[in-house]
Amino acid sequence: MQVDGEKMKLVINKKIEEPLLSREKITATVEFENAIPARNDIIAELAKKIDAKPELMLVSSITPSFGSRNADVVAYAYKLKDVLTKIVDKKIIAKTGIKQKKAEVPAQ
Repeated sequence: MQVDGEKMKLVINKKIEEPLLSREKITATVEFENAIPARNDIIAELAKKIDAKPELMLVSSITPSFGSRNADVVAYAYKLKDVLTKIVDKKIIAKTGIKQKKAEVPAQ
């Protein structure tokens, strides 16, 4: 994948189904040339590889390897948006840029 003049190669290492949380845990390795790719770029590439919706995916951690141009990634692919918003903290959802519905206040 070409990202802003950088090349990124993503290899999925393991996929674990977590049925109680209605999600799939994905561990992958990302190889890059310059800077560590952004979470949104990693989500877009993962979504293509596993046929998931990017708005239902979340990158939990990106751990770079010292002295090398690769990083280990842990991501989750949720099946329903309702489950995602109930389980995951609002700060983490905001960090990834997933839009939430605002609660409607009844007019008086």
